[in-house]
Amino acid sequence: MRAKGFFWLATRPHHAGELSQAGPMVRTSKMGLWWSAVPKTQWPEDPGFLAMMKPYLDPVWGDRRQEIVFIGADPMDQAALEAELDECLVDAKTFTPDRWKALPDPFTEWSARAS
Repeated sequence: MRAKGFFWLATRPHHAGELSQAGPMVRTSKMGLWWSAVPKTQWPEDPGFLAMMKPYLDPVWGDRRQEIVFIGADPMDQAALEAELDECLVDAKTFTPDRWKALPDPFTEWSARAS
């Protein structure tokens, strides 16, 4: 099975994490900042960029989200996989970035140079 995509950690609210998995090899790293963590004065002014971003901009969380694709499991129990991943989510109604930054974080440190 393979998996690829990006994720948002409650303990690292400004950075997008990247997931890459092929068989037993799993790699996670920092992709960079979420656009919603970048001042809008520093966003590209290209109308194409803004049009591309529009479907991903939540009024509260901006472009922060989980987007992971799983490939190669046949059959794949999508409902069970989604249920397991949903167990990892923080309740949006109680989430405030400063409150959750102190949660135990099992991921390795992401260097400042990677953003």
